[in-house]
Amino acid sequence: MSSLPGLIPLAALSLLAAAPATADDSNWTAVQWVGTQRDCSEKYMNVRWHISQTDRRITLQADSRSAHTGWRLSTRELNPDGSGRIEAPYHNNRTAWFEFTPGHGPRTIFFNYNYQACVWQLHPV
Repeated sequence: MSSLPGLIPLAALSLLAAAPATADDSNWTAVQWVGTQRDCSEKYMNVRWHISQTDRRITLQADSRSAHTGWRLSTRELNPDGSGRIEAPYHNNRTAWFEFTPGHGPRTIFFNYNYQACVWQLHPV
C-alpha cells in the first residue's frame, strides 16, 4: 500500500471513519410512562423519545406531540457507572431534573419539570 510520506494510508482512513467515536456512544428509543404519582396528564403517556449518548453529551428528543421538546445534557454530572442526576434550566426560572439509573446505553431515566409533582419515566423499548 502506498502513501505519501507523513500521511495516513487511505485504507486506514476508511477504517477510522467506520469506527464509533467511543465504546460508550449509543442511540436508543424510549417510551414515556407516568412515575409513582398518578396526577400526571395522560395525554403525554407513551410519547416516544429518541436518545443518543456520547462520552460528553446525552441528547433527548421527544417525538410527535411534543416535537419541540428536546434536551442536550452534559454527562459531567454522572457517576462513572452512568447513574446520577442532571439539572437543566427550564422556562420561567424553573429547573428540570433528569435522574439516570446505572448503565451506559439504554436505561431508565426519571425526569420532572419542577412545576408539578409528576415524575415521568423514560423506558427503553
